[in-house]
Amino acid sequence: MPREGVEFFIDQVEGHGSDDFFGHIKVSIRRYQHKELQEWGTQISVDLDDRYWQTEDETAEFKVWVLSIMEEEIPLETKFSEEQQELIVNLILAEIDCGYQLDYGN
Repeated sequence: MPREGVEFFIDQVEGHGSDDFFGHIKVSIRRYQHKELQEWGTQISVDLDDRYWQTEDETAEFKVWVLSIMEEEIPLETKFSEEQQELIVNLILAEIDCGYQLDYGN
């Protein structure tokens, strides 16, 4: 996610609070198939909130900004693991496929 996008979320949350703030990235796909326009897509949830986070061994708790994409969460100062990144990509692709199947599947 570009730095400007993260800064935008931080500004919005700091300015308006995180309780009523829900971010999404909308994916819209369009193509012509047999001279017919097909449209489908999905929304990817992206949330940023200030909360208490526990260490992996659950011995300590600290306040941190948490970035959530789909169901994956991570403190903002760290990076998603390769496994988390793969899971996020696969979840997004599954959502896109599900949307297509609902509208155009056999």
